[in-house]
Amino acid sequence: MADIINLFKYSFTDLPKLKKASLLSWNKTIVYFFLLMFTLAITITTDFWTFSDNLISDAQTISNRLPKFEVKDGQLQTEAEPSIFQTNYFIVTLDPKNQRDLNEAETDASGQATAIILRQNEIHIILPSSNISENLDQPSHLTIDYQDLGSFNNKSIQAAFNRLHKPGWLFLVTYLVALLPALINLLYMTLMVALIIKIVNLFSKNQIQYFGQIYKSVLVCSTSPIILTTLLAFIFPSFDYTFIQSLMTCILYYHINKRTDYK
Repeated sequence: MADIINLFKYSFTDLPKLKKASLLSWNKTIVYFFLLMFTLAITITTDFWTFSDNLISDAQTISNRLPKFEVKDGQLQTEAEPSIFQTNYFIVTLDPKNQRDLNEAETDASGQATAIILRQNEIHIILPSSNISENLDQPSHLTIDYQDLGSFNNKSIQAAFNRLHKPGWLFLVTYLVALLPALINLLYMTLMVALIIKIVNLFSKNQIQYFGQIYKSVLVCSTSPIILTTLLAFIFPSFDYTFIQSLMTCILYYHINKRTDYK
C-alpha cells in the first residue's frame, strides 16, 4: 500500500520517480486503477448534477411563463394568443386552435431541446432525436390526450415544477451509478494511450517494449491529469475531458521515460 501512496504523491511532487510504476505488481496496479476510477466518477456525477439542476431550472422557468389556461371537456381553454416559450432544454408551444403545423413544431426538437406542443385536444412531446433511439426504433414522439390527465392547467404545472428538488441521497446514488461509466472510460482511455505508446515504442530501442509495463506507467501517469480535470469539472461542468486526459498522460509518460534505457 505504501508503494501506491508514494506513486500517487510522486505524481504531483517528484515526477521522475514515476519510472518505478512499470515495476508495480498487478495486484497493486488494480488497486491503483480503482482509486482513479473512484476519482473519475466524481466528474461524471458533477456533470449529471449540473445537467439536472439546469433541467429543473428550465422547467420552472417555462412553467412560470405560461399564461392562464385550463382543460374543460378534454379541450384546452385559454384567452391567450398562440405563443412559443423557449429555454435551453425546452421549447413549449401553446397552440389551442391547432394553428401551427405539427410537422413544423416537431423541428423544434433539435440538439438538446425537447419540444412540447399544447394543442386543442392533446399534448405532443417530441424528444431530441439521437442515433441510438433511431437505431432501436424507439418512439421519440409521444401524444397524450387531455382526457387521460387529471387536473391540468397552468397553476398545476407551476405547482408541480416548483416542488421539484433533488434529495441529498440522490447524489450518493448518482455517484454509485457513475462508477460503471467511470470504469469503462478509464479502461478505454488508458488502454488506448498504452496501445499508441506501444506502437510508437516499436520504433525505439530505448523505450519500454512490454505492454504490461507500458500500461502500468500510463495508468500512474494519468493520475495528475484525472485529478486536475476533476477539479476543473466543478468550474466547467458538462465538458468532455477525455482528450485532455489522454494528451496530458502521453506527455507525462514521454517526459518521465525519455532518458531511460530499458535493455
